[in-house]
Amino acid sequence: MKNNFWLRLFALPFMAVGLWMIYSIGGNLIDGTRMASWETVDGYVVSGGYKTNRGDDSDTYKPYATYRYDYNGRRYEGTRVAISETSDNIGDFQQELGRKLSSAAAGKKPIDIYVNPNDPTESIVSRDIRWALIGFKMIFLITFGGVGTGLMIYTFMARKEVDPTEFPDTPWLANNDWADNQIPSGSKITMYVSWGFAVFWNAISSFIPFVAYEEVQKGNYVVLIALLFPIVGVGLIVWAIRCTMQWRKFGQSYLQLDPFPGSINGQVGGTIELHYPYDPAHTYAITLSSIYSYMSGSGKNRSRSEKLNWQDTVVAHTEMGLYGTRIVFRFDVPPDLPPSDVNKPGDSYEMWKVNVTAALPGVDLDQDYEVPVFATAKKSGLTGREIDEAAKRTADMSMQAAKNRMRLINGANGTEFFFPFGRNFGPASTALICGVVFTGACYFLVWHEGRHIFGSVFGLFGVPTLLGGIYMLSNSLHVQKDSGGNIVSTRRIFGIPTRRRYIYAGDIRDLDKSSNFATQSGGKHVKHFTVFAKTPDGKKIVFGEGFHGEREAGSAIDFFKKELGINA
Repeated sequence: MKNNFWLRLFALPFMAVGLWMIYSIGGNLIDGTRMASWETVDGYVVSGGYKTNRGDDSDTYKPYATYRYDYNGRRYEGTRVAISETSDNIGDFQQELGRKLSSAAAGKKPIDIYVNPNDPTESIVSRDIRWALIGFKMIFLITFGGVGTGLMIYTFMARKEVDPTEFPDTPWLANNDWADNQIPSGSKITMYVSWGFAVFWNAISSFIPFVAYEEVQKGNYVVLIALLFPIVGVGLIVWAIRCTMQWRKFGQSYLQLDPFPGSINGQVGGTIELHYPYDPAHTYAITLSSIYSYMSGSGKNRSRSEKLNWQDTVVAHTEMGLYGTRIVFRFDVPPDLPPSDVNKPGDSYEMWKVNVTAALPGVDLDQDYEVPVFATAKKSGLTGREIDEAAKRTADMSMQAAKNRMRLINGANGTEFFFPFGRNFGPASTALICGVVFTGACYFLVWHEGRHIFGSVFGLFGVPTLLGGIYMLSNSLHVQKDSGGNIVSTRRIFGIPTRRRYIYAGDIRDLDKSSNFATQSGGKHVKHFTVFAKTPDGKKIVFGEGFHGEREAGSAIDFFKKELGINA
């Protein structure tokens, strides 16, 4: 309770800044809306210009004026020139308006004055809503107000953490989400985080289009690079909408482990009661992942990264459940993997995740559960014919997935495996788009704007990314076994052979697999595996690549052995 008191006290100033921004932004919008119907009259500026307020880092500007106008036969005097009456340096609005007022005063030329017909003493020179300024204030509203409000909500909703030392033999009981073996999915938190991040990102980038428009009008096209930020913001909103649709469709579901906790060098199994009508035609895939989460970088450049230790995917058994569909699964977990960390201590920690996915009508299912897994070597009580059938379906699914990565040709030239160019279209297209954008920015900045250092920064990232995308999209792999038992592995780029390796099938002692890289998308980790054979002199000959996960790579090895007649 004492900790909550100080945390709430810490949150109050942040909330106060947020409330002040709400008042300021709301006042600007209300004034702009009501002034839209004010009448226009001629006015004469007695004196006008703008004041410069010198600061340590930058200067701000504020226009001023005294002007006179006639309305319904009476003369009035006004001093308000813009909706926002504070000084700033967002764009050139303040300076341009000040110069306009100074010129009108010197030339004694009339300018438009907007007058409130219900109260002629109320008038203004510019009634434009400055959206760039609104966007700038939104940054403070979201960052300060969001942090303060979030901390305040946390103090009322967060459950008290238990000291793991109170449970020396059962540390998983120190985590409130695990203690009763009813582990909630993270879909609700994901929905809140997605909206929070989307709102935050769009708030801090909301003024960019308005500033960019003003700068382009002046011929400064470099500013168009900044439009990448609002474009990313649109993608984040789409992501938040999808998370919301999934939450509304499936709601909160719970995972019950068997054994509890999950076991290293044993098994991880469990059941999920899903709020969705049961249909035996639907296939549910379960992925179990061991992940190392850590902080990388230093100072302001620190960021959280994740590394995949181990991963496996199985097809779940489904049946009628309490709320519609009961999902049952079981994994065999190898030894020597790290156990879960309780309450995520420090900057780095180990965690285990269960992910369930299914292609369903409308919104697909995609939910995560963070589960306790420790080195207890226990087996699951989830056994029986249904579980064995699910294991067979898993093996069949894995073999089919491995076959789908390649084309098999049995012809007059022998057995051929072909991994065509374009097979990595997803990651390749992403790399190409990023590479083109950053390389294009480098070209424009260096050759058109003369900003060599700034432009080179974009080039250092853009050029390798572009070349990597071209390689991923254009390379192909062809593996062939002829009638004499020789196996040839040929790499091509745009159809041109760049590397060719030979091995006699009888010299192959075994096929092996290795993970050359891992990808992460939408919080999901996938290890990509290459299958290879070793020549008698120890060189590797690639037989296949791009297999997702160890199970799929293992199925590919079995398939290669069968089709190529390898008895290793």
